[in-house]
Amino acid sequence: MAVISKTVLIGMADRAASQFDLIRIAFATINDVGGGLFYTRSNDTNDSDVGLPLGQPLDNIDKGWDIVTNINSGTPLHELITAMEKHFTKVGETTWDAFLLANDERVSNYFNKIYFSIKEQYLKADNVFSEKDDLLGSGVVSSGPTLDFTDGINYGDGNANNFADGSNFAASQLRIKVVGGAIGGTDLDIDVVGKNEDGDSRTVSVVIPASTAENAFIDVGTSANRFRDIT
Repeated sequence: MAVISKTVLIGMADRAASQFDLIRIAFATINDVGGGLFYTRSNDTNDSDVGLPLGQPLDNIDKGWDIVTNINSGTPLHELITAMEKHFTKVGETTWDAFLLANDERVSNYFNKIYFSIKEQYLKADNVFSEKDDLLGSGVVSSGPTLDFTDGINYGDGNANNFADGSNFAASQLRIKVVGGAIGGTDLDIDVVGKNEDGDSRTVSVVIPASTAENAFIDVGTSANRFRDIT
């Protein structure tokens, strides 16, 4: 029996991640609706006959919208994890991490949270990309011209044993966002210097064209130019 196509598997993981995202948004909306938490409403009565019997149950309701817990107990999404592991075992593969690493593929951190809901362990950081708009660094162009650089976050030290726990992620292609106004009448040439997925120094030259509008994004290299830190 052949192992599943990586295209098919990644497509499934992407679909599950998209469904997780919609559920996450819905849960956040549900928890915020109605103008105040149940426990707070009970506690604000300053009546022990109300607060004592209702306090803990209402607090449980308010805190019961944890997305990871409910993904496991309230949806079938976690079954994708276990079903695929059975397939891996049958065809001589090992784990999700091993399959992703062997095929140079990464999954969304939303999928990573589905994985955590059933395994109580995150996938390896090298196999997971962040879903946030992370700021790895910023620069202000001044006269000269010069670029005054301010360091931002990074995706970890690249240790292969790191888990994607919220601070460690796979190196990714970056984008530059133009803020503070449009680019002037001359192209802006920038060398983006940092560390790649192997921890080696990488430099990618980027040209931001003249008159580029504020809030426009410029790709840093191609999808093959991945950074986990810029310096």
